[in-house]
Amino acid sequence: MLIPVIFPTDNNYVPVCAAFFASFAAHASPVHEYRLIGIVENLTREQEESLAALLRPYPWCGVSFKDMSGVEIPFLENRTDFPRASYFNLDIPNLFPEYDKIIYMDSDTIVRADVAEIFALDLDGVYAATCPDSNAFATLHDAWGEGGRYSGADNWEYWLQYMELPEQAARNYFNNGVMVWNLEKTREDGLAEYMRGLLFSKPFYMADQDVMNAAFAGKTRILPQRWNFLAYTEDTADFRAWERHAEYLEAAQNPAVIHFAGPKPWTAKDVPYAEEFWKYSRLTPYYAAMRRLQRRNAVNRLLRPCREFLANTVFSLRLWAKSVCPGLYSAIRPAYRKLTGKKDADR
Repeated sequence: MLIPVIFPTDNNYVPVCAAFFASFAAHASPVHEYRLIGIVENLTREQEESLAALLRPYPWCGVSFKDMSGVEIPFLENRTDFPRASYFNLDIPNLFPEYDKIIYMDSDTIVRADVAEIFALDLDGVYAATCPDSNAFATLHDAWGEGGRYSGADNWEYWLQYMELPEQAARNYFNNGVMVWNLEKTREDGLAEYMRGLLFSKPFYMADQDVMNAAFAGKTRILPQRWNFLAYTEDTADFRAWERHAEYLEAAQNPAVIHFAGPKPWTAKDVPYAEEFWKYSRLTPYYAAMRRLQRRNAVNRLLRPCREFLANTVFSLRLWAKSVCPGLYSAIRPAYRKLTGKKDADR
């Protein structure tokens, strides 16, 4: 059985993607053929080769890359609320007309089981098999604050009122970082074109994920949460009251795919399941660099309170100097800018 697996990455994310590759290959069965296909931007030949090399001990796993560098996207120059990858993700049915069914996986995942199990699922009559977004339900009634694009809303209001989801679709709001996708039905129903139009019609908080939830509403199959286990989910009253809370706790005992959709092991401390990322990163040529990045981020976290204290002190000095000693004010300005990255915050 041929299993196409499409993933996105760019030149900055290759070290993370390498850990995904190592974990994927370790759990792929030689009785199937797995074809990993990257939607990529700005990868060097060396980076492509480093990823391909991770699969060579597993001849049943292959990789190819579809380079989207330089591809112009209509209207993107006027939008800053979604990355280019969001547009490409929605266009997968057209980018890969040779496939009727694929698995889509984000690169910040670690695979701990054979994905052939979910690829074999029957998708007749549905667009995709997806997992509910546990963290979205954990923060279901957290207000987003005033003054923003969705001022005063919470997730539930946003889904029902802004996205106009039917209530059942809102209850099944999914994370699109792992999906089994019925491309054939998506093409037959003209959904790729509809999703691109919807993406450009108004701003969305989660870009392609929100658009897919709106387009697929009522026509998805729910996957067990272990297949897209969000490593970080806030333990809130909403989360504990969630109808799928018990399933999440069960999935936590043996997740098949760990998705670092929130804090990352290389940027934050105490990230659940971080040891799984480092286990597979160690098998890649990027392990030492990722550990150095982790240490730099740890130092930055320790220094952040000091920087904030210094910035506030310098800011206060600036306000005093501006009124009584213009020469000192001019001398302090460069230090303030370096500490905060701001220019004239007191004007």
